[in-house]
Amino acid sequence: MISPKRTRPPTESFSLRFDLDDGTSSEGWFSSRSQAASATPEIRTPVLSTTTADANPVASCVPFRSPEYLPFERRTLSVDVTRDGADVVPWNVWMQNYGELGTVKLGDHPAAALSTRLVPGDYWLDVTCAELRKFGHVTLSARRQLGRAVHVMP
Repeated sequence: MISPKRTRPPTESFSLRFDLDDGTSSEGWFSSRSQAASATPEIRTPVLSTTTADANPVASCVPFRSPEYLPFERRTLSVDVTRDGADVVPWNVWMQNYGELGTVKLGDHPAAALSTRLVPGDYWLDVTCAELRKFGHVTLSARRQLGRAVHVMP
């Protein structure tokens, strides 16, 4: 919500006010400058619509920093593997400040909550990179995502 104290702020900055149920409030502002996605992660492997017999194929990416990245920002990486027709994500991993990580073994990475082998079938791999800027109580996340179809054969 834009603060009612002012007219609309300049197009690149926004003011927020949160009034909480306990009677407290918090105000802050943030700049939206350079928050638009101008690049996406680059997945090297698997190539588009790949087929593999490996139940734990390796995904490799170029370590991602957008052209808008600033040194004070935190970075996160999320790798999600979804099976076609299933409502549940069979495997994912989320990492903060992942450095120059360039490969992830799908279904089996030390930072993941669980380890699994992908059963034969069709999957969708999503790689999401985010850069986070904190402005007081507000955190802005600029996310970039790229996906690939992967077929695991028996």
